Amino acid sequence: MSSPNRPIGSTASGPPEDLGMTSGRRRGVLLVNLGTPDGPDRRSVFRYLAQFLSDPAVIQLPRGWRWANRPLGHLIAGFRARKSAALYREIWTERGSPLSSITQEQAQALGEILPPGWQVFYAMRYGQPSIDRVLGEVASCGIEELVVVPMYPHFSGTSAGTAVRELYSALQRAGHHFSVTVRNSWYEDGGYVYAQA
Repeated sequence: MSSPNRPIGSTASGPPEDLGMTSGRRRGVLLVNLGTPDGPDRRSVFRYLAQFLSDPAVIQLPRGWRWANRPLGHLIAGFRARKSAALYREIWTERGSPLSSITQEQAQALGEILPPGWQVFYAMRYGQPSIDRVLGEVASCGIEELVVVPMYPHFSGTSAGTAVRELYSALQRAGHHFSVTVRNSWYEDGGYVYAQA
């Protein structure tokens, strides 16, 4: 199993779907999923829920009340953490969170079918590995062009929308300058439809 901190290389040959990328440049794919707590204990679940529920895209307050998002998110997380931790313990595996391990497997599988030279990364909108952290890894690998795929077939402001907003905020905070292409709303993609049939 690959470390979540290490980009997953590719070994297969054959061109991927045309992504509008410039050949000869170092290219990567970043899969962004919802997120998961670091562990099924109350403290980890509280931290995860507080981050999730403090997002203004998740709990939408009137404009004059947006200052309350963070305290409200922490308040709700405090009430929910114990019960949610018990539920997480029921699904937790030796590999950790199912969402994390499945996302890692998807990144691995994608890395195996992309042509040599592509690197695949994954990040979580909430929790770890964070978008900030993984963008740092992308930059340290010398990636020049990055395709970002929020792991939601349909676009929604509370899922893909907040992931993309966080992506661009993280890029701006860190001053990264690689080219970014976001692949939103891929529910009509032929490969996806075929896989679901």
